Amino acid sequence: MTNAKKAAFCAILLLPAGLAVYLFIYSPIVEREFFRRYVEAGALSSTGPAHSPAWDQSVILSNGGSARILAHGGMGGAVEVLYGPSERYVIYRYVDYIYPSELKLSPDRRFLFATVSGLAGGIFERHYTYEFDLLTRTTISVHRLRSR
Repeated sequence: MTNAKKAAFCAILLLPAGLAVYLFIYSPIVEREFFRRYVEAGALSSTGPAHSPAWDQSVILSNGGSARILAHGGMGGAVEVLYGPSERYVIYRYVDYIYPSELKLSPDRRFLFATVSGLAGGIFERHYTYEFDLLTRTTISVHRLRSR
């Protein structure tokens, strides 16, 4: 058997094992960490009526920097983080009747959680939570939540 065939054979045998490790070990750990951080986070207060909440809040980050969090939950709703006058990060932009409904900030002011909810296509109830790292300025994960 040639080396290429041996490598292919090993890859075929190891792929299911790697997938099993990811699904049964790594993935639950990541989910557990996400939910731990989410539960510990405090809600940012919104302005506006319950059917169309809005947020505009400046935050001092854990590294001493600052960010401004903007969001609104009506048509065309979005969640954005601004760093100074020229840096803007869009965490979520309105899609298919799903609007921002809740923003939470971790106690160490590093993670922003943006929950969006609505009726996809006007029919299917959907809830997603976006986890954004305010220090590295990246979306870490998106979690689809079960209907409430």
